Amino acid sequence: MAGVQRQLGEFIYWSFEPVLPAVGAVFTGRHGGVSEGPFATLNLAFHVGDEEGAVRRNRETVYRHLNLQPGNVVIAEQVHGAAVAVVDGRHAGVGALGPPELPNVDALITAVPGLVLGGLFADCVPIYLYDPVRQVIGLIHAGWRGTAAGIAARAVDVMVRTFGTRPEDCLAAMGPAIGPCCYRVGDDVAQKFRLLLEAGGEPSPSGDGTGRWRLDLLLANRRWLVAAGLRETRIVDSGLCTACRTDLFFSHRRSGGRTGRCGAFIWLAGGRR
Repeated sequence: MAGVQRQLGEFIYWSFEPVLPAVGAVFTGRHGGVSEGPFATLNLAFHVGDEEGAVRRNRETVYRHLNLQPGNVVIAEQVHGAAVAVVDGRHAGVGALGPPELPNVDALITAVPGLVLGGLFADCVPIYLYDPVRQVIGLIHAGWRGTAAGIAARAVDVMVRTFGTRPEDCLAAMGPAIGPCCYRVGDDVAQKFRLLLEAGGEPSPSGDGTGRWRLDLLLANRRWLVAAGLRETRIVDSGLCTACRTDLFFSHRRSGGRTGRCGAFIWLAGGRR
């Protein structure tokens, strides 16, 4: 299991620094903010129907606790696609305290120290990438559509083509996400993953006798990362299911679709944050 739980007052977060050395990598929980109702309390998303002022205050709370400067944070508009963007200092502050201005992007890559990559999650898989040789990081938002399209492998490929990354040098951590214990899908979605998982020698989605299938998104993304050249031993996950632990996290599936979003953030150490 990867990720160390830490707490500052009511604010709870998970740090992946022990498995991603020389990198700041965190995932926030759902407590410690000011949002109410289905978004209680630390919702970080503007697009879910929460009050904008509350979301802005929640983000400011997170940045303050993590010692991050909003002007150094980049958050894109996630659309459950497979687009990957390389960002640099020109993007600093984009989407940090307001709706995102970087459209249709579900994975961010940078080699700029101190530039903070951010993403919003409520069941989808947050994937943190780190190339310790070239000093490159990435943050991936992998829902079932992005996973099926191979967004994890695409992000690694962008690192290779842009920065000369060697995949075998990379480390990857997957944060809290919905697990196969709680993620049931129909035949159409299950079919998209059968070939991927079986090609990796893993069992395909398993049925429960009701025409629904249990899907392991973390395993599927692991398969993509290995296919991209990462070493299996350098890929870890948190072992936490967001749908099982709604006391700690927001879960889109468990809530019926009306809920907040947790935040994932990663940055290279050594730069101003």
